[in-house]
Amino acid sequence: MIYIKDKKYYFLLLLLSIFAVYVSYYLFSHHILVHFSYDVGESLCSINKKLNCDAAARSSYSLFLGQPISLWGLGFYAVVFLWSLLLIFKPEKYQHLLFVSFLLFLGSVFYSIGLGLISWLILKVFCPFCLVLYFINITTFITLIILCRKNLSLKRVKDSFLKLFKSKLFFVSTFLYTTIFISGLIYERWWPENHPNSVLFYKNHEEKKLQLEGTNYSRFGNENASIRIDIFSDFQCPFCEKAHEKILKVLDRHPNKIVVYMHNFPLDKECNPHMGERQLHQDACEAARLALAIDENSDRLKDLYHKLFTIGLTQKDAVFSEKAKKLLQENGLSLSILEKSNSKYIESKLDYEIQEAISLKIKQTPSVYFNGYYVPKVPELEMLEKMLDIK
Repeated sequence: MIYIKDKKYYFLLLLLSIFAVYVSYYLFSHHILVHFSYDVGESLCSINKKLNCDAAARSSYSLFLGQPISLWGLGFYAVVFLWSLLLIFKPEKYQHLLFVSFLLFLGSVFYSIGLGLISWLILKVFCPFCLVLYFINITTFITLIILCRKNLSLKRVKDSFLKLFKSKLFFVSTFLYTTIFISGLIYERWWPENHPNSVLFYKNHEEKKLQLEGTNYSRFGNENASIRIDIFSDFQCPFCEKAHEKILKVLDRHPNKIVVYMHNFPLDKECNPHMGERQLHQDACEAARLALAIDENSDRLKDLYHKLFTIGLTQKDAVFSEKAKKLLQENGLSLSILEKSNSKYIESKLDYEIQEAISLKIKQTPSVYFNGYYVPKVPELEMLEKMLDIK
């Protein structure tokens, strides 16, 4: 017989189940973010390389029968929460739930140990919130041992399961679990296509889609590729440099599937009327003209893109023409390119690009478009491939 004096343990079970529901929900949400969000690196679960949930969530060990383990757990702990409430209010009627829970949490403890060993020996990284869940499983199991210790037997466990299966509570519990699980599946499929923070959501920006087929200037990659990336940038914009770096990485990995068009939009009032009297980047126009001249007179622009950003972003007090001369000399290019960068022809070319960008309502850099769709952020390589649907 289990007495009312054990009620404090029922409240402990309730508290542990509440924490377990929260942690499972967090891990389930994080699983979606890891695979589809721009901002996964900003989560509470990413502490350092050894303590973060990302590696665990990306591994095949995070799935059971093709679905996140955290979703399976969310339904399970919700049922345990319901059972804990019943034990608090009617402990004698529902004491068989203790023995059912005992066996279920025995399995959970072994499962926790197994996943912990996988994290340690195979993934070599620990998921902090997973460790919390393992602790909850072990603590719940110990609490159940305390509650069941005087009456625990194989027959008692068997009889408790049979009593549960024959009761209405079994159907209520099954309904609760199924409802949560199916809701999770629906949410998991809805989020990537409909949440603004998803890397796939950009395809919903129909109102920002541009027809860019006629703006083919500096081109990298396969002209006939099915995936087109357009980037409007400024060589003195640090965010532009990062965006270019990521885009050129995915281009190098998939040279036949992607074509990248570079558009100059220097935030410099010397050549960009959009700036008015504002002066953000005083050498940006010169850098853009130099890039156009290099593209016109050699096939080295792609190789020199990073270096153009380097001279644009460093030694800002130095005379730009001197930095440009050094760049050309160090890379075996004629100094005549610098002269040509100041020609009327290159100036008119840059002016045409800027006027076209203004007509397209480009206002900031970097402005990136995938097949005409505006992309608010450029993620890292793996997520970038997902955005572009590259297998």
